[in-house]
Amino acid sequence: MEIARIVLDYIKVVIWPFTALFCVFIFKDQIFKLISKITELNVEAKGLKLKLQLSKKILEKQPSLTHQLTENTEIKNKRLDPSIIWEIADKDFMFLDTLSKKELLEEYFPVSKEEEYRFNSLVNEGFFTKQKDLKFAPTHKGRDLLKHFKEL
Repeated sequence: MEIARIVLDYIKVVIWPFTALFCVFIFKDQIFKLISKITELNVEAKGLKLKLQLSKKILEKQPSLTHQLTENTEIKNKRLDPSIIWEIADKDFMFLDTLSKKELLEEYFPVSKEEEYRFNSLVNEGFFTKQKDLKFAPTHKGRDLLKHFKEL
């Protein structure tokens, strides 16, 4: 009986960290999107004040990508905003990269459920619009981004 109580106490202690890790794993894309949108963080604890500027530091660590995005890409007299790249989920980013290696089309037809899911995700981000009969057409923003991926 004592061993069962020890095991139960151990499970009570360990369950919360595992639950937290599980939630972080499940919602990692959404958490990354939220964190990437934070521009400033103010923390105050016991008289200590800490002020961080987060997303600017990420762009500063990637000078070559930022340089390519801002210097080499002109879109209808407007520059492509480099923060667009950081807001795209990893799988969507890889999918856009794969699409850009092929010929740019006016309409795309998904050939699998995974592709359909990726296209729907890009519809939610404003890079594509969903047409009837499972056709997906890139928006101006999506077309410009695909062209930029092709240049890289």
